[in-house]
Order: sequence, then C-alpha cells, then structure tokens
Amino acid sequence: MALQVHWEMCKYCIECNDKWYDHQPLPAAENGKVRITWDSTIYTDKRLKHYRPDITLVHKDTQECTLIDIALTAEQNIITTEEKVERYQDLTFAMRRIRGASKVTVILIVIGALGRSRKTQRPGMGS
Repeated sequence: MALQVHWEMCKYCIECNDKWYDHQPLPAAENGKVRITWDSTIYTDKRLKHYRPDITLVHKDTQECTLIDIALTAEQNIITTEEKVERYQDLTFAMRRIRGASKVTVILIVIGALGRSRKTQRPGMGS
C-alpha cells in the first residue's frame, strides 16, 4: 500500500516507472521543488521514540513538510490505530524548531483487513 502511495506522489514531480507495481522507491528522491523520502529516519537533536514515518514530503520553497504513515490493521482496531498520529507530535515540534519547517502535517492512512479505510490528518501539528 505504501509503495503505491509513494509512486502516486512521485509520478507528478519526479521521474518514475509507468506502473506502480514496478516502482522501486529510493530512500530519497528530489527535484528543484520537492524532496520525497521513503522509510527514512528523521534526525533531531534529541532521541525521539517515533522518528521514522513511511513517507516524508518536503516542499523546498515553503519548507512545508508532510509526514505520511500507513497502517494495516484488523477492522476492530481501526479507531485505536488512528491514535497513532499523536505519536509524531514530538517529531513535528522538532522539525519546526530545528529544520525551520513552516508547517508540518501528519497524515495517517489506516486500512482494515477487510478493506475499510479512513484517513486521519492533523494539519499544523507542532505549531
């Protein structure tokens, strides 16, 4: 699932394969406008418990960051899993403080085992 999301993001701004299932994500891909990282550690001045989102998108001109985490879970755990978005709060604070990010948005995509899905977005966390 994360592979397809990564491919969808890359196909609009960075060269990639025509088919999502042939896509081989690089740890970091970028052009003059954006940087997209795949399953990469975000280093900060202190050790954080949650510092590795599935996909990170940084707009170079505005320094806006989007952290995307994708979770596959049992249907009955969808709501509980959505609370996972709160785990990245310390990371959003650190990205604003250390890296000068103007805005950090956390998007959590939760998909149940039977296909039910919800998307949780918290814009401006760490503001």
